Amino acid sequence: SDAHLCISGSRDGTVCLWDSRAPHGPQRLWHLHRGGASGVAMDASARLVASCSTDGSVAIAPLAAAAAITLRACGAGPAQHCLQMAGDALLTGGDEDMVFTWCLRERWLKQTVRTSAPVRSMHLSARQSEVRADGI
Repeated sequence: SDAHLCISGSRDGTVCLWDSRAPHGPQRLWHLHRGGASGVAMDASARLVASCSTDGSVAIAPLAAAAAITLRACGAGPAQHCLQMAGDALLTGGDEDMVFTWCLRERWLKQTVRTSAPVRSMHLSARQSEVRADGI
């Protein structure tokens, strides 16, 4: 089990992988964003870390690889504030009044859905068939 692993994001754009069994600092560091890392998630298999940023970028980092993959470049759009992982999909939301669905396997934007306000938090249903996006 990987229940001892967790991730965090910081204002300098760094994403850290922590192991509660090794309390002397992060196990991995990724410098993924120019702005603050505003949303972080790890997939259920603990093989992939994803993050979004106030600079508008979205990135994924396979734990087994040295390099991260940028899905959306810095400055490509307004700030992204939250994300959720669901199987092979990554959902992000932010200041654009939209929820973006990214296909992780093929690394491309799959779908966008317009919301009535900027998205600040996102929740998936238990069956991951419904998304609730909350604005400000």
